[in-house]
Amino acid sequence: MLFVRHASTPGMRGARFPSGREGADPSSLEAAARLTASLGSFETGPAFVSPARAAWETAVAMGLEPVVVAALAEQDHGRWSGLPYEEVAVREPESFARWLADRDAAPHGGESRSAAAERVARWLDERHEQEGDSGAGRSGSGGGGEGGRRL
Repeated sequence: MLFVRHASTPGMRGARFPSGREGADPSSLEAAARLTASLGSFETGPAFVSPARAAWETAVAMGLEPVVVAALAEQDHGRWSGLPYEEVAVREPESFARWLADRDAAPHGGESRSAAAERVARWLDERHEQEGDSGAGRSGSGGGGEGGRRL
């Protein structure tokens, strides 16, 4: 299974919490298309992507057929979604510090990093049970930064 992080977005460049609604930067989509050529041949199969718009756009730019998987969604950052990290650090310094220090914390009212990681890990386990060790399929996700299972 090949894992691909979606192409960059304006929010990523602006150091903002992901919202999943932004499209990818055109230049980064062009880079994704070039990357495909440099990978050479690899096993075909569905390109599992998060519901994030940029993930779908990246798969298409790479010539893949995206299949949206809810379990691969960006971490839900609750009321912080779309806000700059710096703004949150100033407005809610104690909550921001707790979120940084504790992977189980969700002071924003959304999903903790550990909950996002477990969600993706469950999906990976289900895929493994369905497909065995065939390696079929590719996955492109927002995934909440920590990407779920540490392989």
